[in-house]
Amino acid sequence: MSNVQTIENTVKQLPQVETPTEHFFTEGLYTRQVKLAKGTVAVGKRHKAKTLNILIEGTMQVTMDDDPDKVVTLKAPMAFESEAGVKKAVFCVTDCILLNVHRSDETDLEKLEAEIIEPADIDMEAIL
Repeated sequence: MSNVQTIENTVKQLPQVETPTEHFFTEGLYTRQVKLAKGTVAVGKRHKAKTLNILIEGTMQVTMDDDPDKVVTLKAPMAFESEAGVKKAVFCVTDCILLNVHRSDETDLEKLEAEIIEPADIDMEAIL
């Protein structure tokens, strides 16, 4: 079991918090903006395609299940790509704002999720 899976299993057991999320639809692109409070641990979903991630505010520590022994500290502003099928876990050192950018013309969130998210994956879960 990877570090990310262990984190996800732990997160599921703990009280959940709201993560304010905004959705932007621009000709051929879908961007999801999530605000994560300082101290939040969050585990994301596996995406079917390579994803552009943009940290526009804050500092977070990230580990991905494609290199589970590696933890990287990211400081805004910065962008990074994650490969298809990779699950990320983050710890927010400060309040953070993170964008995920996907190629899609879909605007219905349910259909969009089915299009870009691996079917067996769960909702992003977060704890304080």
